[in-house]
Amino acid sequence: ILRLRVFLIWVLAWLLLPAGAMALPAATVAVIDDLPPFQRVDELFQHLEDASGKITVDDLLGEATHYPFEPGGNAVLNKGYSDSAFWLVGRFRAGNQDGDKKQLRYLEIDYSLLDDIQFFVVVDGKVEQQWHTGDTHPYSSRPIDHARFLFPLELQPGQEKTVLFRIQSTSSLRMPLAIWEPFEFYHSQRAHLLLDGLYFGILFLMFFYNLCLLLIVRDISYFYYIAYTFSIVTFQLGMTGYGFEYVWSELPGINEFLIPLGICAIALFVVKFCQRILDLKRNAPAMHAFFNGVVLLQIVGMVASLALPYQLVIKPVILNAMLVSSVLLYCGAVEAMKGTPTARLFFIAWSSLLMGALILATVSMGWIPANLVTTNAFMLGSAIEVTLLSITLAERLNQINHEKTEMEKEAKRALEIVNQTLQDNN
Repeated sequence: ILRLRVFLIWVLAWLLLPAGAMALPAATVAVIDDLPPFQRVDELFQHLEDASGKITVDDLLGEATHYPFEPGGNAVLNKGYSDSAFWLVGRFRAGNQDGDKKQLRYLEIDYSLLDDIQFFVVVDGKVEQQWHTGDTHPYSSRPIDHARFLFPLELQPGQEKTVLFRIQSTSSLRMPLAIWEPFEFYHSQRAHLLLDGLYFGILFLMFFYNLCLLLIVRDISYFYYIAYTFSIVTFQLGMTGYGFEYVWSELPGINEFLIPLGICAIALFVVKFCQRILDLKRNAPAMHAFFNGVVLLQIVGMVASLALPYQLVIKPVILNAMLVSSVLLYCGAVEAMKGTPTARLFFIAWSSLLMGALILATVSMGWIPANLVTTNAFMLGSAIEVTLLSITLAERLNQINHEKTEMEKEAKRALEIVNQTLQDNN
């Protein structure tokens, strides 16, 4: 009798199970008409960590297994460096407005370094649309032409759709989600592109200005400066996605090594710049010798970035960059306390960059939340820093000219004394 009851309950449950039932969680349905033109939607997406990387969209849409999805929150989903794949699921519905006008929205992942993104639009338990993109895929694989990842979501009046992301990456797994009205998105890009253009404009201006000075002055300090500035530009083109959009669109393999290579190049040239601008060979021989070892370490890091997988080199490279940044700050502070004007400017400039770099590194490691300020801290810090370093070079040139003038005066006075002595002896 007990077995008969269990069987009847099972049959009843099966008959009452709605058609198209899925293993996906019962996430909150967001009515897009009620959302503002721009809205962060991290809290609307539940997420699942797939450590094996073997769960497929068919598994999630099936009825056999229910997976332990976790609810979203107000903070950006940030898992740092992880080998797992992550599934994100959200549900959206258009209001029952009059007419048959479609509602179009853009779903955005505002982080351009994610390696592999699969996007699925599900209607009534079946995949209606799907895209497969990421920075290890050709740029042409993106459904919408943009440096950030944008995916279209189109709904008829009263229609409900489930969207799923599968994200896996060797870079930091930061997954900031937002939904836009297309007009609002492109309108907001005007200010965004203006700020980015201003930032890269400052870097290119400093680069070409000091390149001209290098051709005139022929001081190797200017070479180290322009190589350092070029390294920052290259690094930032990779971080922002503009390089992939405009320069190497069909060469996604460049994205695999560009970031660690750029970090090592930045560290190498700023160390050489510091040695020269602070004249460490004369003022601090021990520190100069230590920095020679640091330079060799950066060269090893650059070679490793080209030869080894990203996930093997990125953490050591970031930790090494944090160590180099700290040592440079200490060196600048010590020399600044000696009263050297160039050392003071270098200390202020490097402090600006260091703050931005440390914030970016800790965001990438998943130690602090990602937001507008933390993700752009390096851009602001580096813009201030390259400007101050250019002023530092000018100050050093003035100091050299002043010392040269003083030496000429001393030589002239010594010559006058010798001539006067010879006249007195005659």
